[in-house]
Amino acid sequence: MKKMPFSLVLGTVLFCNTVWSGEAKLFTIESNALHGEHTQVLHDIKHRKQDYSDPKLHLLWARSAEALGKLEVAMSAYERVLILDPSNAEAKERLKNIYNKTNRQGLSTSADDAMDGRKTFSSHVALALGYDNNLNANPGALALDDYYGVIGNTGEVSSSFARLDAGLSYKKSIAPTSLWYTKAKLDIHAQDNIKAHFYDIFVGTAELGIGYDTNNYKFYVPLSFQRIDYLDTQLLNTLRFSPSLITQVNKKSIVRLHAIFSKGTFQDTAFSNRDSRTVGAKINYYYLYTKDLLFNAHIKYLSKKANNKSDAEFVDSDYLTLGVGMKYNIHKDFSLDLNYLHKISNYEDDIDDTKKALDPNLALRKDTFNQVSLRLNYKYSKKTKLYLENEYSTSNSNYTPATYNKNQVLFGISRHF
Repeated sequence: MKKMPFSLVLGTVLFCNTVWSGEAKLFTIESNALHGEHTQVLHDIKHRKQDYSDPKLHLLWARSAEALGKLEVAMSAYERVLILDPSNAEAKERLKNIYNKTNRQGLSTSADDAMDGRKTFSSHVALALGYDNNLNANPGALALDDYYGVIGNTGEVSSSFARLDAGLSYKKSIAPTSLWYTKAKLDIHAQDNIKAHFYDIFVGTAELGIGYDTNNYKFYVPLSFQRIDYLDTQLLNTLRFSPSLITQVNKKSIVRLHAIFSKGTFQDTAFSNRDSRTVGAKINYYYLYTKDLLFNAHIKYLSKKANNKSDAEFVDSDYLTLGVGMKYNIHKDFSLDLNYLHKISNYEDDIDDTKKALDPNLALRKDTFNQVSLRLNYKYSKKTKLYLENEYSTSNSNYTPATYNKNQVLFGISRHF
């Protein structure tokens, strides 16, 4: 998006009063626009600097520029309308159309719609049916029997499942022309395993945040609370603070920076000694190679420290995650998502001094996780799509119970409102 000239910003702030003669001139300009004299409209508008605080002037500017095929000029003018009048429905709709025509749709729909930011209320829901061959991420009964030296250990558990993902989001400007806004979100993820209900999972997240939204960058500061029900218990509550900065580097690129601070509390007393605090950072990069091909990449580092280290091993840990992906529009109604994830995890056992005395490396657990996912999307309607996804994961570790292979296939339908 084009940066608004400083003179225009200054004009918007200073010229807040319109006299009768100015209104008459604007009426004449609008009449010309209605009669198709768009070139004359643009000429007249550029000489009406005393009316630059009036969104009507910029709306006429945008309409005429669009009628003449000057989409870049029209885009900037519609953006100025929304700065002065954030609720202007015509400007929102026309601006969205221009983004699509000028190959900006990939940026405007990526990074959780990070660069759009003009919706006040939105919601989504997705329903899926699938099959997982290793719900419990298990290396297999034989491997566990050999590791523990005791037979009869549980092996892989597989099951078909039904999944629900849904969310609500509400965003409101603090004042009609303010760049500051508040936001509230509620998201849920629930999976019912038809043959293995012990591994059913529910994740609910509530978030409140405040942000600052300009054409060139977005700053958002959220505070969220997350609850996880798993293994037949209310397992974990997490309080998270994760400020982010989003900036559009150029017409084709977006960068998003996160800082991560969280506190996890296990509700089950069997796991309470694993309560932890986490700090970390994440960088996302999005690049629109062509109008049909969007690349993304991210790097994330997390460091977890246990609050208590009474008797549990592997409580302190750090994680480095690298991810790359692409979204390709095969056809106007079909798109393909391909993503690869690589994670290295190191676990510090600060308890067993006997093993450390023999060999410090014996006290360290190291995991390497790889995941590839492929998803085919079909745009059934403007707001509804069908998708088919396959996700394959593998984990290698010097701690045998953490070594496994896992494959998941699912078919779903999603809708945005």
